[in-house]
Amino acid sequence: MKFVGADAVIAAAGAWPSHLLEPICAKVRIAAQRGQIMHLRLSGVKHCQSPPDW
Repeated sequence: MKFVGADAVIAAAGAWPSHLLEPICAKVRIAAQRGQIMHLRLSGVKHCQSPPDW
């Protein structure tokens, strides 16, 4: 394993960075929350990206 020094570290682990950072004893206060997203298709409005067809 190679160690690299840094002034800052970004842990891109969504709502679960504590599991990723546990081996180095880093503590973070982030908790997962349930949310809902609604995709709407509006006639006459151009979308940059289409939502998935579920």
